[in-house]
Amino acid sequence: MKHLMQETSLLSWKEIQDSLSSRHNEVYNALKELCTLQGDATDQEIKMYLKKLDANYVRPRRNELVNKYKLVGFSQKRMCNVTGKTSIAWKINRRCLNE
Repeated sequence: MKHLMQETSLLSWKEIQDSLSSRHNEVYNALKELCTLQGDATDQEIKMYLKKLDANYVRPRRNELVNKYKLVGFSQKRMCNVTGKTSIAWKINRRCLNE
């Protein structure tokens, strides 16, 4: 039964992945890379990683990755490496790490 659950989880993940826009994928992959490098990332850190000028490029897609797709979740509040201000840092949800 456990094997079946894993298969259905993988199918569900594949369906979600297929429905993501290119910008969703861009933000998701940037966050995934930053999580590998530093554990989590703020919107401003993702923006800088993607070499974008406006965090509004990142925020709407990251918000959907959190609320609609459940691929990203809250990590912690910490000092942002870009702004030096306390910000929310985000991480890839565990179930998505073994894609």
